Amino acid sequence: KEFENEIISHIDSYILLFFEKFYNLQDLNDKILNDLPKEEYANYIPGQTNFKVLIIMKLCNSSKYIDFKEWALSTYKKGVEINATKYGKDYEILQRLISYLENEDFNNSIID
Repeated sequence: KEFENEIISHIDSYILLFFEKFYNLQDLNDKILNDLPKEEYANYIPGQTNFKVLIIMKLCNSSKYIDFKEWALSTYKKGVEINATKYGKDYEILQRLISYLENEDFNNSIID
């Protein structure tokens, strides 16, 4: 019962409030990704933020996608140069995600 109450509290205090502010991905893109610096994205999009941001930007045809992609690739590559064991897997995932997002089949499957 206590766990159930914690879940309900989290839904009420975080999830519902989030969806009251942002109605869809385009709204999220417009109000957060276009208006705030990238350092603040994790405050709104927690957990693997950079991957999620790339997906949202791509789906919304954001003009910031290319710059954010290049920043992410550069940042993750620097991480690998510092500690390949710690950052190598994330860098590989990032590269695969970008490859997938930029694949013609993916682009043709997006519904406007």
